[in-house]
Amino acid sequence: FVTPEDRPIGVVFQDYLLFDHLTVRENVAFGLRSRGVTKSDARAQADVWLDRVGLLDLARSRPGQLSGGQAQRVALARALAPGPSMLLLDEPLAALDVTTRQDVRRALRDHLRSFDGVRLLVTHDPVDAYALADRIAILEDGRVAQVGTIAEVTAHPRSRYVAELVGTNLIRGTVMNG
Repeated sequence: FVTPEDRPIGVVFQDYLLFDHLTVRENVAFGLRSRGVTKSDARAQADVWLDRVGLLDLARSRPGQLSGGQAQRVALARALAPGPSMLLLDEPLAALDVTTRQDVRRALRDHLRSFDGVRLLVTHDPVDAYALADRIAILEDGRVAQVGTIAEVTAHPRSRYVAELVGTNLIRGTVMNG
């Protein structure tokens, strides 16, 4: 049995779930502190991550003072700071408006490229999947309908649902006799 605090998994939730009573720096340092890193070392490492996501100047701010894109980047830095071997992103762009989503999607893609561990993205948005995933698994009625690279799934959808989801269902009809 592995206790939650000992699991090497970073999570970015749909609503980010930042701690309102902590500063941005303290939010990023939280996972490090829970793993026994000293306060000064955790803050120093948090500053490195905040600098990486372009928010070091907001280190003393509270989450309520951040835009959606800024909060998303703080959540990402908080998830990555403890050095997880797996990163779970649960609808990380869903709470953003359309314009912010495009900018943050681009930045998130760049940050994920530098992450060596396993990345698991849960999304209902095909654009997010195209932009952020190497391989996809499409669920239909709670079951895996198809797994593959974006190119494989787009070129050879295995069901009408998958075809409509990836936008390749150009001709509708019924196949007769095979």
